[in-house]
Amino acid sequence: MNKLNQTLLLLLTVSLFISCDFINNAFTYKDTTEGFVNALIEENYEKSLTFMAIENEAFENTNIDTLSLNRNINIKPRKRS
Repeated sequence: MNKLNQTLLLLLTVSLFISCDFINNAFTYKDTTEGFVNALIEENYEKSLTFMAIENEAFENTNIDTLSLNRNINIKPRKRS
């Protein structure tokens, strides 16, 4: 009976992972996150915009030009005390 339970559990687990795109999405999210973080570390903010999920409905009213750093804004770092 123990062997039967193990087989059924294995079949259930495999069918859950095959029936959805869980594994594919996990690798996609990993690559996207890695690219986004690397672009931020390299201070390439224009490239980091390409990794943002701006097609999401929560951001439908966002103007991509307002996220761009092509404007002349001088930001001075804060002094540490």
